Amino acid sequence: MWRFLPSTPDPEELKELGRATREVLLVSALVGALAGLAAVVFDWSVFTLLELFRDFPLWTAAIIPPAGMLAAHVIMRTIGGGASPSTSDEYFKRFHQEGGVLGGKPFRGRVIASIVALGTGNMLGLEGPAIYLGASAGSTVQRRLPRLFGRIDHRLLLVAGAAGGVAAVFRAPATGAIFAIESPYQGDLAHSSLLPALIGASTGYVTFSIILGNEPLFPVTGPADVMVPQLAIALLVGALAGLVARWGASAIALAKRLSTRGPDWRRLLLAGVVISGTSVAVRMAADTSGVLGPGYGLVNWALEDNRAIWALVVILVARNLGTAAAVAGGIPGGLFVPLVVAGALLGRLTGELIGSNNSTLFPVIGIAAVLGAGYRVPLASVMFVAETTGRPGFVVPGLLAAVAAELMMGNHSFTAYQKKAQLIAGQRGGLGAQRAIEPLSSDGSDVPPPGGAPPARRPRRTGDTPISEVPARPAAGETSRPKLVDQRNDTSEIQQLATGGVRQSTGEVRHLTGEMKTITGQGQVEGPAPVEATELPAVESPLPPAAPPPTLPGEVSRRGTRPWIAHDEGAATADDEPNDPFPEDFDHT
Repeated sequence: MWRFLPSTPDPEELKELGRATREVLLVSALVGALAGLAAVVFDWSVFTLLELFRDFPLWTAAIIPPAGMLAAHVIMRTIGGGASPSTSDEYFKRFHQEGGVLGGKPFRGRVIASIVALGTGNMLGLEGPAIYLGASAGSTVQRRLPRLFGRIDHRLLLVAGAAGGVAAVFRAPATGAIFAIESPYQGDLAHSSLLPALIGASTGYVTFSIILGNEPLFPVTGPADVMVPQLAIALLVGALAGLVARWGASAIALAKRLSTRGPDWRRLLLAGVVISGTSVAVRMAADTSGVLGPGYGLVNWALEDNRAIWALVVILVARNLGTAAAVAGGIPGGLFVPLVVAGALLGRLTGELIGSNNSTLFPVIGIAAVLGAGYRVPLASVMFVAETTGRPGFVVPGLLAAVAAELMMGNHSFTAYQKKAQLIAGQRGGLGAQRAIEPLSSDGSDVPPPGGAPPARRPRRTGDTPISEVPARPAAGETSRPKLVDQRNDTSEIQQLATGGVRQSTGEVRHLTGEMKTITGQGQVEGPAPVEATELPAVESPLPPAAPPPTLPGEVSRRGTRPWIAHDEGAATADDEPNDPFPEDFDHT
């Protein structure tokens, strides 16, 4: 029968399993701590600069942010060696494409330029550089320990570092872990990286908290009691948030296109004028200092009582225009925090329009909805709300709003490097693991229909491992046989066992030998009766010449994929359609 029979685990295999687990988790903890330390330095540097300009006169808001943008441009051209200003997009690219180095001149240029730009009041977020710092730490550690981690999936320490950076800069460990595994995909998770993400986020958060404290970013004091009417309004806020996030994604896309056109002086001049005007508008409408830069002060401002509707509208529009201008001006920074600010302002505006007396509920719901839709991370956005406000009572309305916003968002996103989870008829992708019998010809290809026409080629899912067929020699009088396929990974189980590149248990080796004999025609097949040659034409499939044993960096056993061993979850392949409408070197965030 076409299934793998249970056998007694090999003690050597269990020993190897435990050793690999300890190594990955220990080094993930180290990478998370390094990401936390890097976030401490980065966070302190940015807010120290912001405090210097906090109480400057209003007219300085028209000069300091554009000057910071110009300084960041010069730094990227000199120290950064002309590298692109992308930060978190570098994490997404390295996640899906093995290879490349996160370091050198681009690393130094991006970090220094982002400190200068954000510290002078430009309207971008800290999470982009924090993700970049953490991912660079993970990539560097894994690259410098080839003997210890030669077979380890290159993404595991990358994810651990990114999770540590996000958890530290937001004081939110669960948010960091979920964001690191949710953001690389639309509608899916990097589930095999969950444990490194949890460990990296925990140590990154603890390291940051020991040095700079663990106070919530947005302490909320209002009531968290939610009734049915508030839940209905949460759906309305979510729908509006989806539209706002979709408009914001289009604005960022336009800004990215503009950043590649025309001479630098003209682009910087136009971006500087917009940044200058929007900075003054935000300061005037808020009627207080401390509202420029990433925008944490604006979120707390929106949570307070007695906010005029006109002021909320002006700040919401000005902030979005200022963020788009910063992207067009080539400033390295994140888009996570601008989405948070936009969500808080939109939620408070909705509450004012419907006459709500609760000044905290709808801003928090708006944060979850806009953030979840913008980066396609509904889980991380709701967890972010719970952790940064310290009020888990907002989780349920936040979830409803995030779902409504996600439905309104369509295929848009604030980053072009997310892989889309594709569903194929009769299959279930992502976390589902279904098994089915597929009729295959003797060479492993799909059986043609009785008319002899070739079957339509099944598209390959971009988020899963490419299908790898086992060459088979036709048995006498047989033209087709069933084949067991793990539809989660699109890979034959027999091929996985045969090419695992690691030690197998005795039971596995014995059973594998029998399976391979059956495939090559040396054994008997249990299953459907052979199809007569007159009904289906035999397909010629000569056995290819023997190739050297593959040295794949991973292993799969009948108990499933081991997450700490290399297992391609979404690597780009030659058949994948590029999900990048913009030039690669000019993506921000």
